[in-house]
Amino acid sequence: MGALICIGVQVFHAGSVFGLADEPFGGISALVWAVPITYLSAISVMLLLWKRRGYSIRPLWKPVLKGVTLMVAYFGILLFLISFTIGRPESDDPSLKELIFAFWLFFFFVFATLAVARSFFGSAAIHPALPGLLSAVAAWLAALPDLNTSALGLLLSLGGPVSLTAISGLELSRLRQHYGIHLYTYYLHTPDSSGHS
Repeated sequence: MGALICIGVQVFHAGSVFGLADEPFGGISALVWAVPITYLSAISVMLLLWKRRGYSIRPLWKPVLKGVTLMVAYFGILLFLISFTIGRPESDDPSLKELIFAFWLFFFFVFATLAVARSFFGSAAIHPALPGLLSAVAAWLAALPDLNTSALGLLLSLGGPVSLTAISGLELSRLRQHYGIHLYTYYLHTPDSSGHS
């Protein structure tokens, strides 16, 4: 849910509605750099923290690499769709095969977005609290370039990050109260893993 809000806000910004973006899909470009930076930085800090506490982080490398692969493929498709649509010269008419491929890729991207929204590129396999945290931080980073806009633009720019922060806080609270899962504790969802090396 959080990732969908983040992406929706950035798509809204992309259309230059209410003067929020100085260039077409400027909000999307902010999202493209904000998400990888957030993902790699936060997970690196978590892995370092767990390693210093004496936990084995080797089992986590597989979901981390899988998440990076998913992220590269996801944003690669997004950038391709942007270059094929608004980035394509008006004089260059696409062929029927190209249109069919673009429509197929678009629907694939929509369904991929729904999958990404559930686990934020597989980060839930690393720790169940990470999807909410990462989506909130990514939303704030993506909103930073739009904070110097008009009052209405500022309200719309902050709407996504504030909503995500509230949802993430509620999610972290429920994980702590109902399941005893804290953000800073090591968590590996395998039945035969005790966590310590």
